[in-house]
Amino acid sequence: MRFLEKEELSHFQFQKDFLKPFEYTMIHNTNSDARDMVLQCLQQMIQARSDTLRSGWRTMFGVFSAASRVLTGEFW
Repeated sequence: MRFLEKEELSHFQFQKDFLKPFEYTMIHNTNSDARDMVLQCLQQMIQARSDTLRSGWRTMFGVFSAASRVLTGEFW
């Protein structure tokens, strides 16, 4: 989470790119433990560094959206 310690400048999107594997894992992994771990990791990031999140919010909401589709059965 060290990358969240520094504030992201408005024209950079490093956070979004860094968090993309979490979204990919949520969408393409059928293992519920792995999906749960992704959500726990994001929860910790939000609790620890929500004040410095910028472009990462978009990817996080993508993960949460994917999680809701998994729970409703749209993916499987």
